[in-house]
Amino acid sequence: MSAIQPQYPQHIKGVEYFSMTKCLKHFRETVEKETGAPIQTVEMNLALILSDICRWVGLSEERRAEVLGKSATAFVASIESESIKPNGIKH
Repeated sequence: MSAIQPQYPQHIKGVEYFSMTKCLKHFRETVEKETGAPIQTVEMNLALILSDICRWVGLSEERRAEVLGKSATAFVASIESESIKPNGIKH
């Protein structure tokens, strides 16, 4: 798999790459802190990651759904709506 190449100029809707770099770096650091592992060892579904990034950069729920598409939005919603009972059994 090759790295994704940027498709936009040095500014994304007025947000400079420097600001986006800081934001995404902080996201990575938070993921590493919360999981206790470096990001290359964390296994997550890409829809969940993209959803988290959308929220992290401040997109509205409408924009996040637009980015994810219908099926991924439904998938993320189903994961987020799962509740865990006190004994750890999902229902």
